[in-house]
Amino acid sequence: MDSTGRYAVYTTIESRRNIKGVRLPPCCSQAERREVERVLVASSAASDLRGAYLPLRGSQSCEICPGGMTSHQEERLRSAEMLFSEPDSLLKLSAGLGLQWPDARGVFVGSSQGLYVWCNEEDHLRFCARGQGSDVKQLWQTVTAAMGAVEESAKTVGRSFCSSNHFGFTTSCPSRLGSALRVTITLKIPLLAKAVDLSALCRSLGLHCGSETVLGHSSVWQVSSGDCLGVSECDLLNTTMSGCRRLVVLEQLLEQGEGIFDAMPGLGDELPPSLMPVTGRCPPRLPDIGSRKTLAAAALRADPGLYKRLRTLSTSGGANIGTCIRPTVDSWAVGGASVCTGLVVGEQECLDTFRDLFDAVLALLPKAPALLHLEEMEADEDRACVWVRAELRRNLQGLKLAPCCGVDERREAERLLVGAMLQAEATPEGGQYLPLASSLSYAPRPHGMEEDEQRRLCAEGLVFSAPTDSRSLAAGIGRSWPDARGAFLVPSMADAEQLLAWINEEDHLRLKWTSTGSDLRAALSQVSRVAEALEAVLHRTSSGGFARHDSLGYVTVDAQHLGAGVQLTAGMGLNHLSGRPDFASLCAALGVQTAPAKVGGAHVEVSNCPAPHLSGDELADRMLRSCRILAHFETALEQGRCVDDQLRLILSQSC
Repeated sequence: MDSTGRYAVYTTIESRRNIKGVRLPPCCSQAERREVERVLVASSAASDLRGAYLPLRGSQSCEICPGGMTSHQEERLRSAEMLFSEPDSLLKLSAGLGLQWPDARGVFVGSSQGLYVWCNEEDHLRFCARGQGSDVKQLWQTVTAAMGAVEESAKTVGRSFCSSNHFGFTTSCPSRLGSALRVTITLKIPLLAKAVDLSALCRSLGLHCGSETVLGHSSVWQVSSGDCLGVSECDLLNTTMSGCRRLVVLEQLLEQGEGIFDAMPGLGDELPPSLMPVTGRCPPRLPDIGSRKTLAAAALRADPGLYKRLRTLSTSGGANIGTCIRPTVDSWAVGGASVCTGLVVGEQECLDTFRDLFDAVLALLPKAPALLHLEEMEADEDRACVWVRAELRRNLQGLKLAPCCGVDERREAERLLVGAMLQAEATPEGGQYLPLASSLSYAPRPHGMEEDEQRRLCAEGLVFSAPTDSRSLAAGIGRSWPDARGAFLVPSMADAEQLLAWINEEDHLRLKWTSTGSDLRAALSQVSRVAEALEAVLHRTSSGGFARHDSLGYVTVDAQHLGAGVQLTAGMGLNHLSGRPDFASLCAALGVQTAPAKVGGAHVEVSNCPAPHLSGDELADRMLRSCRILAHFETALEQGRCVDDQLRLILSQSC
C-alpha cells in the first residue's frame, strides 16, 4: 500500500471473540470471567502461542501472578498503548463492564512483535497486533495464529468461540457483530486533509476517519475499516487497504501539484461501485435496503412486487430503475432531520417509465398541514426575519439530467445557460460567470477561477463545492467534477438584493434571489421574472426551454423538488424560541424545516418542506404565515410572556 514508508505510520488490527457457553461481560459472573482467563493462560502453555499473561494490578484470580502486574510493567504497557483502563463512562458502567474490577482482567503480551490480547475488557478476548508501516497481511497472520491457538485450547475444555449463523461472531457491542474485526491505519496525509472533507471522503471509500492526532511535528489521521456486519474478514481487509491506497495516491497527486478529482470516487468519469447498474437489466432481486430510511426504500418495502415490475424496463435513453434508486441502495446515510427521498430523475422519460415508483414516493412525502387560523397573533415577522431567499431549480428540455448526462451534455447545458444569462433582457444588471477552479469547459476562463477565490466565495455561500454525501455521489451528481460547473454572479441591484445562478450543481440551473427583510413574495416574484426571461432567450437560441412534465410539473433531479421546483428560505433570529424542547414539533406543525444559519447574520434558516402539489405562490403564502407565527412567539418570549397555551393550540390543530 505504501512502498515508500512515507505515508503509513503504523497499523493496528483488532479482532474480538467471546467463549461459547460463557455469558458475555455485561452478564457474566465472577466465576465465568475467571474461566475465560484460565482458557487464555492455558493456551500459552499448551500451544505455539508464546508470551506472558499479566493480570491487572490488584487482580487475585491468576495463580501464576497473584496480585497482578507490577507498577513498572503497568507503566510500560500504558506507554505502549497496550493497556486498558477501568471503565468510567456511564454507558459502560451501566452495562456491567466494571463489575468486580479488576478481577480476572489482564493483558497477554505475545513474544511476536506487536501482539497483545485483552482479557475480559469489553468482550472476553480482544486480539490485537500493531506494527510500523502498512504490513496488514503480516499483522493479520499474527492475529489469526493467536486466535487459532486460543480456540484450540478452549476446545480441550469443551469450549469454542461464540458465533451466529445469521450475525457472525458475537460481541458485546452490536456495532462489532459480524467479522468483529477492525483495521486502523495511521496515515500522514496533510495536503489531502486540507484540500477535502477527509471524513466524507473516507465514508465514500467505506472507511471511518478518526480525530486528528499529532505525532512529533507531523499531523496524522487514523483511518479505520467500516462496519463489520455482513462483511467477511477478507473483504473488510481488502476494502481498508484499497481505500487507504487511494488516499495515499491522492496525497501524492497533491504533492506533485496535480488535480485529484479524477481519482476521487464519484468525482471522476466513473460512478462509485454499486450492486445496481444504471443501464441494462437490474438484478432479479433487489439488494438489501432494510436499513435504509429513505422514502424510496419505504415504498419498495411496502410493495415488494414494485421492483419486480419495473426492473426490466428502461427509457429510450437507456436509464433503468437502478438509475433512480442508486441513492437508496448505495447510500450509507440512513436518515436525518430533513426529508430524503432516495429517488432521482435521470431523464424526463423516467417519470413516465417508472411512474408507479414516483407516485408511491411522492405519496409518502409529509402532507402540507392545513393553514392555521390564529387571528390574535401579531404580524411582526419583520422583527425576527433578517433576510429571505427564493430558489428555483430548473433543467433544460431535451438534455439528460445529472445522474445520466455525459460531459458533452453538461457542457451544452453550461453553454446555453451562460449564454442566456449574458443576454441583457435576462439579467439587465449584467453579471459574470465564474467556472469552478480547474474546469476546462468555458473558453473565456479556460482553467476556471483561482483556488483562493473559490474558497472565499464558498465561505460566503456564493459558490458550491464538490459533493461529499453518499446520496449525491451514488446518483452521479459528482461525475467529471468540476467540468462545466460554475456560478453566475450578478452585482447587487441594491444593497439589500442579490441574484445568483449555480450551473450544473445538482440540477442544470439553481437560481437564487436573496434580499434583506421579510418580503418572500417579492423575492419569489423577482427570481421568477429572471427565470421567465431566461426561458424566453432559450426558446430563441435552442430547441426548448425548461423541462416540464404534464402532471408532475418542473422536472428536477431529486423527486422531492418536482412540481414548482421552489425552495423558500427565511433567515430568522429565533434565539429564544429555538431553545425550547417543542420547537421541532412547532416547525413540523407549520410545515417548515430548520437548519443553523451559515451566513447573513441570522440564527436559524427556516425553509418550506417539500410539497410538489403546491404552486410557488401557495408555498409563499404558507411560508409567510409560518414565519409570522414563529416571529410572534419569539417576540412574546423576548418580552417574558407565556406562550404555552398558544403552542398547545397549534400542536393540537396539527394532529
